[in-house]
Amino acid sequence: MRLEDTDEKFDKPFQALDQALSHCPAHIEFEQDNYYVTDFDSAKQAMGNPDGNYIEQSDFFNVNGMLFSTREAQIAIGKDAILSLKRYYEQRRNQVIETFRRQVSQGLCWPDSANDLMYTVFYDFLVDSQRSPQLRKLLDKVLTFSLYSGQKTHGSGWRRAFIRLRVHRALRSVFKARRQQPPYQGSNRDVIDILLASSPDNESPKALAQIFLSFFFAINSSMAFTLAWSLFFCAKEGGVQHPALWIVKEALRLWPVAWNLPRTPSKAHTLGKLHIKQSDTVTVCPYVLHRHPDNWVQPERFYPPRWENATADAPYMPFGWGTHKCIASAFALSFTSDLISALQGQQLTFEQLSEELHPEPAVAPPAFIVNVQTPA
Repeated sequence: MRLEDTDEKFDKPFQALDQALSHCPAHIEFEQDNYYVTDFDSAKQAMGNPDGNYIEQSDFFNVNGMLFSTREAQIAIGKDAILSLKRYYEQRRNQVIETFRRQVSQGLCWPDSANDLMYTVFYDFLVDSQRSPQLRKLLDKVLTFSLYSGQKTHGSGWRRAFIRLRVHRALRSVFKARRQQPPYQGSNRDVIDILLASSPDNESPKALAQIFLSFFFAINSSMAFTLAWSLFFCAKEGGVQHPALWIVKEALRLWPVAWNLPRTPSKAHTLGKLHIKQSDTVTVCPYVLHRHPDNWVQPERFYPPRWENATADAPYMPFGWGTHKCIASAFALSFTSDLISALQGQQLTFEQLSEELHPEPAVAPPAFIVNVQTPA
């Protein structure tokens, strides 16, 4: 099924995709030669790339369209980063949970409050503020002008471009300076240390700066929006009515934060019933995959109990698939579940401030407010 070429298709892609899904299509041609696959097997083939039909690509280790460093370096960075992130969180777990509960009790606006939370509690994991204090003011601006929901749509493009230029320049300087120092032996190793420890000595500071920003956006955008969507649905139900992990998984089924995963063919081939040309684009769209009627019963319904008996091979791909699956997927699920569980027993009120969704690379919920209802 091919979508009509209208401006609304690009302004409101979720509505266009929903309309297409009502016809249970075998695939969706979003625009000419850009195919959205709707079946799980084809999605796994495109993402896993077992036959080399696609140019090898990572949605995380991407530097100007090229893969960062070597695969060995990528794996080493991923393992070191996740172990360090888990350790960092466990040392501050009670503090993080209390900060989240305090945010909810204050009736703040979400999803921006989720960005604020992640930035506040994980900043020193990304950058040791004592060793690189000059970065803080610049990264503050990235939070405000690039991460808050809708800023890419409504904010000033030239301002974001100028901030990005300054941040890249500052990060390159930090990597050059750290490289001249002995390896850090303290317990508070940050992402800069991790990248330097696992990358070849000749890796360019420019490439290292780009991968640092991948970590920055993964934590302060993707993980923040995972939390925000989970809270959105939880609050709409008046509180934690189901196991927290079910809530988080179901929120990501309906609204996978990374909803568009395009892949470039390296040669002509067959994918399911599609004959793919080398000039085509194949897009794995978890939003489409998770809402196709052939994949889930009542797919548009928020229904966490469906996860009680869901099997490991369920058509579910919120973190990608295969070799380049998100390295923090397991941590993101457990961390978000931890925070949602902390609201157990509280009565929540929900006020949605907007219906507007911004189709950015990481999709956030529309603005909403949550309050804790006090007993009469």
